[in-house]
Amino acid sequence: MKNGDKYGNIWDASPGFDNIQMTLPRLITSFVSNGILTYEDLAYLLAERPADVIGIRNKGSISIGKDADIVLLNPKR
Repeated sequence: MKNGDKYGNIWDASPGFDNIQMTLPRLITSFVSNGILTYEDLAYLLAERPADVIGIRNKGSISIGKDADIVLLNPKR
């Protein structure tokens, strides 16, 4: 919600997270590959829990009535 016209005042919006595109690859390389976390843990940490903390009820998991944001990856590549 950073557009001043349609979504509200940009200065009231929470800051974004810089380099988000590097988060998933780094977590997979550093934690999943080493057995510290599972892919299920990542789904919880990167989707379910943040949506719950922020109070976004239509995000965070794949289920009826929620937005269909999804990431597909090939763990062998």
